[in-house]
Amino acid sequence: MPISLDKTTCDNSDQRLPEELAFLGLLTPEQRLCLPDWMVIGPPKTGTGWIYANLGAHPQAFVPPIKELKYFSNRFEVEDLRCYLSHFRRGVGKAKGEASPSYSILPRRTIQVIRRLMPNLKLIFLMRDPIDRAWSHARHNFRQREADFKGWQGAIDDVTEDRWIESLNHDWNRLSGDYLGQLQRWLSVFPREQVYLGFFEDLARSPRELLRGLLQFLGIDPEFAISDAVTVERVNAGVPKDLSARVERHLVEMYGERTAELAAFLGREFNLTPPPEWERTLATAAGSAQSGSAVLSAPAETEGIRQVAELFDWQVDDDTLAALLARDDLFEMDFLGFNIVRRGEKFLAYRMSLGELKPDQFAWEWWTEQARVGNCLVAENPYDLKSMIVRHCLSEAEPPGSEFARLRQVELRLEQLSFQQDGMHSVLGDALKRLENLERRQMQTDEQCEELRRSRDHVLDDVLALSQALQQGHSQLVDQCRSLQHGQGQLVEREESLRSGHGQLNRELKNAYSRLQTAQVDLLEIKRRIDTWERSTWFRVLEWISDRLPKPRSNTTAAERARRQAVGSILVRQETAAESEDVGGKPMLPRVACSAISHADCPSGSG
Repeated sequence: MPISLDKTTCDNSDQRLPEELAFLGLLTPEQRLCLPDWMVIGPPKTGTGWIYANLGAHPQAFVPPIKELKYFSNRFEVEDLRCYLSHFRRGVGKAKGEASPSYSILPRRTIQVIRRLMPNLKLIFLMRDPIDRAWSHARHNFRQREADFKGWQGAIDDVTEDRWIESLNHDWNRLSGDYLGQLQRWLSVFPREQVYLGFFEDLARSPRELLRGLLQFLGIDPEFAISDAVTVERVNAGVPKDLSARVERHLVEMYGERTAELAAFLGREFNLTPPPEWERTLATAAGSAQSGSAVLSAPAETEGIRQVAELFDWQVDDDTLAALLARDDLFEMDFLGFNIVRRGEKFLAYRMSLGELKPDQFAWEWWTEQARVGNCLVAENPYDLKSMIVRHCLSEAEPPGSEFARLRQVELRLEQLSFQQDGMHSVLGDALKRLENLERRQMQTDEQCEELRRSRDHVLDDVLALSQALQQGHSQLVDQCRSLQHGQGQLVEREESLRSGHGQLNRELKNAYSRLQTAQVDLLEIKRRIDTWERSTWFRVLEWISDRLPKPRSNTTAAERARRQAVGSILVRQETAAESEDVGGKPMLPRVACSAISHADCPSGSG
């Protein structure tokens, strides 16, 4: 079963890295600088060679001399990681990476190892029309005599359609065209922002534009895309061979529905649409598959192809992919006259004089017999196997038991010890650096603890001072409460005293008001008496004047009445002018006027 690992686990796995990747070997800080910054994980025949060539020409990028290292395909479990990193030693300080198309079908558990080792790795993934890619891949296998064409001796025109279909059905070719499964496995471990997706058709249409976007993704100078150093032509073109109608129909049926699922996935997750060149493959999913200019008009043949296509399962597990990647049996050619191959969990070395052999070509007894006569060597890993080859070659050069052979054995042993010593020095140096880091961290921890102790003492002093201040404040607060209670009693007494004084004052005010009213009445009476006295005085004066004036002889009574009326009018005007003000809120004029008139109307001498 595949190992379950989400992206959060990958991001937080640095602490478990030594335990989980112990088989890769311990790395020094200098060796970690050699880890790749990017990888081309696109399947074969999608432009990986073109990317490798142009990034190798970029002054800010580095690629190893070998294009396909295939370290994580089937070698990382047996080869030392330091051997892999040595390919990138000259690229430290640049954007370094590799391009191994076999990485496209890596198992998910291997992708998890890559993520743990290089969490910030950038991935480049190009896609090509599945039919064109599969046909180009088949022709490449023929030219390289790989997959089903191993040991083929004829020309390309001698390959029958059945043989081409057999080669296209091979898991290596078929699963290399399953872009959806590849993306799902890689994106289940790496975040999407670390993956660059592109199309081979865009590369053929506008290579400089695609290269500019790729350089921007890697964070290096994108202006290189317009320079003359850029290779715009195709790299590693395949052997020319026209695709027959029957083989094309087979490919359309094989990849049609799977490509439709891929198109839906790209549109949903990346907002990408496949190029128009993919229409031929996508048409099958819509029920209108065509083969170039030839339409699938033979129902029986079409049904037969569908039945063949249904035999393939696109859902593969990690073990199936690992077994597929392990089929590249040839591990190393011509090592001191021996070829090294893998046989199950063991490694075989056989003499080149036996020719190119496959591990399964002969039974295990045959290999055992060859080992007995010295033509074959078996070991658990390639390092022990190479040591056995060296010792075997030395033993053949000199007679067994001779002094020279013994010295050579000692020399070989010393070389092995020296190699082990170098490894131990590296491990010891790394351990010493870790120890220094631990000591430095311990010193920092001690300083932090001492600082915490001082901070604690300061805090305790502040707390004690605050407690004392609180106690003093509490005492002062109690005293103030007592003073407030005493002052409240005094205020109550003062309030009672004020209420008593207020009542007495009201009584005195009432008495004063009563006396004032009495005085007012007295004043009014006095004024009335004064007014009466003044009127009587005026009457006496007027009478005195009247007595001394000459009296007419005729009309005495009428003249006397007129005189008295004139005197009364004078008195009324005087009283009006003198007593027009209200006294006690009541006018006095009517009373005076009536009195004056009444006196004027009185007969002379009536007083």
